[in-house]
Amino acid sequence: MYNRCWTAGSTSAYYLAQKGFRPLVLEKKEFPRDKIGGDAFTQRTHVHLERMGVMQKLIEENKGRWTAQGGLISPSGITYTGDSHAETNVHLVIAVKRKIMDEMLIRAAVKAGSDLVENYSVKTVEFDKNKGYWVIKSKQAEQEVYYARIIVIADGSSSTIARSLGIIKDPPQAVCSRSYIKAGTYDFNQDGLCIYPMKLVPGYCAFLREADDDVVFCCYIIPFGDNKTENLYKLHHELI
Repeated sequence: MYNRCWTAGSTSAYYLAQKGFRPLVLEKKEFPRDKIGGDAFTQRTHVHLERMGVMQKLIEENKGRWTAQGGLISPSGITYTGDSHAETNVHLVIAVKRKIMDEMLIRAAVKAGSDLVENYSVKTVEFDKNKGYWVIKSKQAEQEVYYARIIVIADGSSSTIARSLGIIKDPPQAVCSRSYIKAGTYDFNQDGLCIYPMKLVPGYCAFLREADDDVVFCCYIIPFGDNKTENLYKLHHELI
């Protein structure tokens, strides 16, 4: 049993299905659906994307863009740019819009043997000690009640279900914003660029060029800096 099918939920459901289990994945919306988050998928994820057949599909359908030419701007303004692919002969990052990636991942999990239920917004998750399984109920009373021996709570940084169970007690410590700059409306000749404004460190801003030539701008607040998650809206608009 999974709640919800973002990157972690879909990927783990895929691997369990590959091992002969039959995961049930609950998603509160319907695909294709969008989630705010970074569109950069680093080299560590590539092996899983390839195993799932997602990387091959991204390349075949031209829905991902390799981030080779780019660099960073330090807090003091020192700039470095280069071509990582020319130096390493491998691509370190691929940019894919989350709306595209999330759907491809869950479709791969379903193809492997997972069951997907969309438009199912979980209201309660309770463990029945007498029967030894979890009881999952929807916010819509007419929807089916599900029972599972094991649940995977993959509900993102908000972690609503995990908080309701007392597993997570603190608010999210890291958050990001996202805006798309439409193709043809900007002057940006890199594949990707990370900027570290002093006011944001250890957080940062990132620009990534997508396969359709849109550029995504994200602002990241990371723990141990001066900024709180509630500062995100203001910082995003100041820095862009």
